[in-house]
Amino acid sequence: MKRKSNKLISALLTLALIFGMFAAMPMTAYAAAPAAPAGLSYLPEANGIKLKWGDMSNDETGFVIARKVGSGGAWNDSFKTVSANVREYTDYDVEDGTRYYYRVRSYQEIPFIVTMYSNWSYEIYFTFIKAPSGLIATAGSGGITLNWTNNSSHAQTIEIYKTRKGNVNETGYSTNIQASTNTWVDTAAEAGETYTYEVRALVSSSFTPYSNKATATMPAAEATAPTITGPTEMSLAEGYAATSTGVYTVTVSGKLVIT
Repeated sequence: MKRKSNKLISALLTLALIFGMFAAMPMTAYAAAPAAPAGLSYLPEANGIKLKWGDMSNDETGFVIARKVGSGGAWNDSFKTVSANVREYTDYDVEDGTRYYYRVRSYQEIPFIVTMYSNWSYEIYFTFIKAPSGLIATAGSGGITLNWTNNSSHAQTIEIYKTRKGNVNETGYSTNIQASTNTWVDTAAEAGETYTYEVRALVSSSFTPYSNKATATMPAAEATAPTITGPTEMSLAEGYAATSTGVYTVTVSGKLVIT
């Protein structure tokens, strides 16, 4: 019995020694912090802000996204956590006209021992505004008229982008107008040509995704009859004067009319 007690005591002392060795070791001996994510960027969506970043580590447990609302707001460093190898997140908890700041870091977790965090990525900011919608294009004699619905009360300008069908060497054309406007006439549209349009809203350096596309074709140009001025000689049927001097108009049908 005494021999068994000695063995138990010896085992406990050994475990205590091992535990003491681990306790004395710095946390970095268990694990190193994963590399920080790189290239944080944003992509506006109709109802949110999509964040994207580069995964520079192969041993992270996940990523932590921090958010700040407005330049004077406080950072929420645990705003959202995503799993390992995830490289994007869309924030739908946004309001029209509000600026949001973001930063991301990776972490590695060893359960019951330690969680190691990388440095934060550089921060980015974006002002969310609602995108215009319901774009309609109508062709007429004076050009192509665009109408749409403005969904943001904070946009500063509306960008109109147009392309012409079949002209692969022609780059798209864009123009900016005041955001309080929801209609525009393209007076430069040419007869017989087909054009496609998109619109988006802008505020400072932020912008919305483009609206739906709208296409319209301008009416073909009307044929114009050529005009021939005299004096001119011509042969007429019997009973008519052989020569007549004046202005002659040739109509599209080919008939000759003396005026």
